[in-house]
Amino acid sequence: MSTPTPPISQPGKVPAAAHTFQPKPGTTVQNVVDEAIEFHRAGNLYEAEIRYRLVLDKQPNNVDALHLLGLIAHSAGDQILAQNLVSRACQLSPTSSAFSNTLGEIYRVRGRLDMAYHYYQKALRHDPDMPEAINNLGILNAFECNLPKSIEFFRRAISLRPDYAEAHDGLGLTLLLSGQLQEGWTEQEWRWKKSILAHTRRNFTQPMWDGKPLSAPGNTLLIYAEQGFGDVLQFCRYVPIAKKFLGPDTTVLFEVPPELETLMRTVGGYDQIFVKGQPLPNFNVQIPLMSIPWVMGTTLQTIPAPVPYLTPDAAKVEHWKDRMAALGTAKKVGIAWAGRPTHPRDAARSITLAQMAPLAANGNADGVTFISVQKGPAQSQLASPPTGMNIVDVADDLKDFNDTAALVMNLDLVIAVDTSINHLAGALNRPAWVLSPFSPDWRWLLAREDSPWYPSLHVFRQPASGDWDNLMLQVATRFRDWARA
Repeated sequence: MSTPTPPISQPGKVPAAAHTFQPKPGTTVQNVVDEAIEFHRAGNLYEAEIRYRLVLDKQPNNVDALHLLGLIAHSAGDQILAQNLVSRACQLSPTSSAFSNTLGEIYRVRGRLDMAYHYYQKALRHDPDMPEAINNLGILNAFECNLPKSIEFFRRAISLRPDYAEAHDGLGLTLLLSGQLQEGWTEQEWRWKKSILAHTRRNFTQPMWDGKPLSAPGNTLLIYAEQGFGDVLQFCRYVPIAKKFLGPDTTVLFEVPPELETLMRTVGGYDQIFVKGQPLPNFNVQIPLMSIPWVMGTTLQTIPAPVPYLTPDAAKVEHWKDRMAALGTAKKVGIAWAGRPTHPRDAARSITLAQMAPLAANGNADGVTFISVQKGPAQSQLASPPTGMNIVDVADDLKDFNDTAALVMNLDLVIAVDTSINHLAGALNRPAWVLSPFSPDWRWLLAREDSPWYPSLHVFRQPASGDWDNLMLQVATRFRDWARA
């Protein structure tokens, strides 16, 4: 490349190698493309990008380089660049089903579902049995909460490619969302074969527990947390259930993220607890935490929901009790309006603090003090709070989930988008209002205001995709009545 360009695969860094990389004498452009594809398949997007850019310097209309560089931009989150590159590839090769399918994916991520649908259908016109496009139509219909149609597309994709992990995973999530838990859990076990989770899989040599009694005494079972904090908070309830099922002759080890260690110590049911990264003692059976509902055959009717099943430190609870009392007699309402920015669905689930303004409009918040537990970049929005919102920011004093749990025990209500704070409140049996997008996370199900996982939670749902305004008006009406009660 002739000028330093920060690579999309490694934001903020200038690819010095791009200036020194030169193909060997006699190397054709196609050779460079093939070499780039090998790097791409191996996950070395940096080296792949360098070669794609070099090819495009020589051949600006090389459709493979345009498409594959667009894929790198797509995976890196630069959807505008991705759209520009793949659109050019589609224009140059209008019959390519692969290019059309990729462009559909880019539009879907950008929220242009109409355009996504158009390009998925275009891909299928040229290849009616393309599993990827059929799978993507399953995802699209799930986003639109058309679950029967979504399930139909996922099943068709699997019939065409039985080992298609992404389609199995999508089917599993859609079945869970529809309340068909048993088959949903089964399909969700394909999650570990998805490329996006391959690097996080724990490749233990010990067999996975199948949910049956262990035949010989002296067995040791490792239960290990996976994925997000909310998942751990939701499913840790199964640790004491597994221990009770297996009996005292089985030793249960529980591995957790460091941020949750202190609080997880209170769930019980384990013999030893470890922070991820610490050396583990010998064990002969293992299971990821989110697979326990599968092996135990949990259905919508048998969800174990005894609450609370977590207990924050008593001294910390007293500390926060005193701090809340010092703020006066107003009701204390915890708020969080944004999730982790790197979450794949963060754009759909997060809002701004300004969008919470209806809570304080028309005197709705008289006699209320809002307690911000918001962390991350969105915390800066507290510099300009909505009119009438008396907000106290305590997020910097919350060092781990034990601190947050102790605070939640002293709040009258939590109002938050779909983040871990809702799971924490639910596990503590404290009242919380979940602000859910139109296409919800599977655990909130559809067409119901309650949660079978957490009796103390109330779910408010967008009436249409992206419609936070009307959702917040609904919440504000309920909040006004609550605040004045």
